[in-house]
Amino acid sequence: MDEILKCYQEILDALRDESVCEGLYQKIQNVIQEIFDGIPDNARIAIRGGREYVFPCLCMVNISEKRDICIFNLHEGDQILNYPCRSADKLMEYKPEYVISCNFTYRDEIREELKAYSNSVVIDIYEELELKGFELTAPIHLYLPECPMALNYFYIRYQKEPENEAALRDFLCAALEQKDFVMLRTVYNDFQNRGSIPEFFENTWRKVQQLLKLIQDKIEARSRKDIIIFWTDALPYSDLKNMPALQKMEDAGFFFERTYTSTPYTEATAQAMFCRRHQIDDYPESQGLITRENSALIQYLENHGYDFCWFTSDRIVDAKYCEKEKLYSSNTIIAWHGLERLLSQQKPCFYIFHFAVETHSPVISPNVGYIVPNNKHFTQ
Repeated sequence: MDEILKCYQEILDALRDESVCEGLYQKIQNVIQEIFDGIPDNARIAIRGGREYVFPCLCMVNISEKRDICIFNLHEGDQILNYPCRSADKLMEYKPEYVISCNFTYRDEIREELKAYSNSVVIDIYEELELKGFELTAPIHLYLPECPMALNYFYIRYQKEPENEAALRDFLCAALEQKDFVMLRTVYNDFQNRGSIPEFFENTWRKVQQLLKLIQDKIEARSRKDIIIFWTDALPYSDLKNMPALQKMEDAGFFFERTYTSTPYTEATAQAMFCRRHQIDDYPESQGLITRENSALIQYLENHGYDFCWFTSDRIVDAKYCEKEKLYSSNTIIAWHGLERLLSQQKPCFYIFHFAVETHSPVISPNVGYIVPNNKHFTQ
């Protein structure tokens, strides 16, 4: 694997001397910090938004000097980072001097609602980011360096300015950081169709081809009988037509076209596979982790010399058998981590790559964009 990592790093170093995805997140963080820094420490601050928006926002900034903060949109008595929470209809009673809107979805509705607070300074975080040149198409916490929306950001910038070399370089660097070689090929084909490919992109693509060939050779050189399961959440068989690369594997694998799950929960399905639990009847027993003690399959694999590991951002199996990914990690990053472990193993491997991000809106593939949920569960 060392040879692969060295080749990969050389490609990245030729484009940029720093991470563009990490840099983007840091710049977003700086803008939000500036918003709070511009508010007097003794001001009454109301933060309007749901937990999934407020919590990541507050985790990004230092507001320890702010003395009077209350969060609105949540149930009375809740807390986020020790700050009290109240329902949204209590906001006017609080008489805030500043109201900060953190929600991404239903921004127009919240902006209309906040017009009633004429005695308050109303700040929409996403509007402030736009004024600073950061036009986001998803909530801020989905722009972590490992998240596909970070690549989405640079892809959209490139699409708007396809002749801008800096925008192209940033996109190429972001795609490499995310290990999304499919997106690289997509844009390379775009340039081929136009009949003109920048020299630095041609060089990058040639080296990427060498890297992919090296990876393929290393995998094929393994004499072990490896078993890889691609576990894709919320993905029906009918979507197979949108995955041509996977569909090409049809002759070498099995597709169960009429298989249905009796429960929508990932954990219960996993327990059924690994522990022979009945998904409905044994539901209470399926709330624990999968371990060697309760899984005949893990016992079988280990007794036959397999290295078993589940690569996931959820905790489904005992930590001993789990490579815990960061929340919202791109599927390509998860696959890369699995590849690193696979090629460092002398044993045969039984690995599960748990892909749960790009198959769930709003975190979807970089060349698709952002889907705004159409139900109000996301704002509560």
